[in-house]
Amino acid sequence: MKKLMLVLSVGMLLSVGLSSCSKCGSCSDQSGLFYDGEWCKGNAIEDALYEAAKAECEANGGTFGK
Repeated sequence: MKKLMLVLSVGMLLSVGLSSCSKCGSCSDQSGLFYDGEWCKGNAIEDALYEAAKAECEANGGTFGK
């Protein structure tokens, strides 16, 4: 799972341009602590990274949201 998050992070950094986010979210654990940064929707690559981060967060028992 850590490798997937690393790949997602690198992919986000390499995405074309910086665009403003209309919808962003981050993952928090049971105690409400946030981890792994914030993921935003914007272009096709960012949308795919957002959905992958959301799915992984929820699969690991976290809560994905603002």
